[in-house]
Amino acid sequence: MTVSGTDRQGALPDFRGLSRRKALALLDQKGFPCDLIGSGIAVSQEPPPGRPLSKGESCMVYFQAD
Repeated sequence: MTVSGTDRQGALPDFRGLSRRKALALLDQKGFPCDLIGSGIAVSQEPPPGRPLSKGESCMVYFQAD
């Protein structure tokens, strides 16, 4: 699933430990474009938390079933 946004201000949050639903809500709120891979709980992300996205860049959040 790809989540797109227009407000790319600020640094990426730490999605690790969040459910897919909570990560999706946070992405929607912040407006970061992102690909969500898998299901369950977020186990990793690229780029790492705290890093701002460059224009045209998106993040990837990887999930693993409980």
